[in-house]
Amino acid sequence: MVFPDGFQFTSLILFDPRSCRPPAEFTQFPHERDHKTWLEIRYADGRHGASYQDYAASDQPQELLVSGQPSLASWDDGWIRREWWVTPLPPPGPVDLAIHVGGEDSPSGTGRLNGALLADAARSAEVLWPDGRQE
Repeated sequence: MVFPDGFQFTSLILFDPRSCRPPAEFTQFPHERDHKTWLEIRYADGRHGASYQDYAASDQPQELLVSGQPSLASWDDGWIRREWWVTPLPPPGPVDLAIHVGGEDSPSGTGRLNGALLADAARSAEVLWPDGRQE
């Protein structure tokens, strides 16, 4: 889903519970990055963010806010689903996504979104409460 100030998407991690351990939980703090799971996003203009940055110290620049909702998972069936919120909207060009499972430096999975399509969708969004409050 796309909104005037950001976008939401869902990630799904699949694994075979018979042959491997479940992936590590999603990290909340930068110091957990070496052993937990985290998501990074890079815009075409070079701005980037990671899922652990929403708790970063205030002296660290945050180019993007990448915030995850609590995960839904079935360890027996082998899946973890998580909703993500990203702001601000990207510029035209690719939006690269990479998920790092278990603290791996190399991504375990990647994806790409079209920044121009996200911006186009945001322009057609209707603002229901311009001042931010529901009445």
